[in-house]
Formats: sequence, C-alpha cells, structure tokens
Amino acid sequence: MFKKGDLSLNMIIVAIIALLVLVIIAAIFTGRLALFNIGISDCLKVKGAQCMFECGDGYVQDKTSKCLTEEKKVDPNQVCCIPQDFTEIQE
Repeated sequence: MFKKGDLSLNMIIVAIIALLVLVIIAAIFTGRLALFNIGISDCLKVKGAQCMFECGDGYVQDKTSKCLTEEKKVDPNQVCCIPQDFTEIQE
C-alpha cells in the first residue's frame, strides 16, 4: 500500500521537473525572439535612414532602429539617423 507522503513527494518531484522543462523552453524561445527583433529593427530597412557616427544637420537619431554590421550584430559605434523632414521619405 502507498503511504500518503509518498504520493505527495512524487507529485512534488514531477512538478519540479516540469517547471525546469518550461524554464528551459522559455529561455530557448526568448533567445530566438531577441534575434528576430534585431532583424526587424535594422536601420537600413527604414526608407531614407542612414547609419552614421553622429547625426548631422537635417537628421535626427532614431532610437528604435539599430545599425548592424555585416555579421548582423549591433554596431555600437554608429547610430540610425532619419531625415528631420519626413516629406523627404514619402514615396
């Protein structure tokens, strides 16, 4: 016959294992989503935007977009600059 404590201990162990599996799955998908977000926030995908070391006259910094290197990593030395006058970038 089973003791009442044995059943409880088994359920606790199963719950801990299930929780660990969920944490590992969440970590995997969170890492993948971060890579996806970098691709979307590419500065050069914005029409009229340019990657510069410093935004010059007529440009403002777009803090939502990132400048990427050839290896698709964020370039910390450059900022994404978009024209101040948005009529320049309309089709």
